[in-house]
Amino acid sequence: MPARVIHSREDAALPAAVAQRVASGIAGTRLVWIDGAGHSSPFEASAAISDAIEHFVAAVSAAEPRSWPDYPPGERPVRRRGRSDGR
Repeated sequence: MPARVIHSREDAALPAAVAQRVASGIAGTRLVWIDGAGHSSPFEASAAISDAIEHFVAAVSAAEPRSWPDYPPGERPVRRRGRSDGR
């Protein structure tokens, strides 16, 4: 499953090595660096964060759809919306 880790180069609270470790631990992940922002990058660099998210969504939307995994009859998971009790 595609994923993105977005991290600010100047983040003093969370070292870059942590972001690199997180990104390397998730298959299909790309690490996106944000320049000119610290730990509050969504506020300090909101345009850069929005651009990174928009590019990610566009890339995922353009990708070929995956087929549903092959489950034995009667074992396909059911996705329900709403209440947790299925109503």
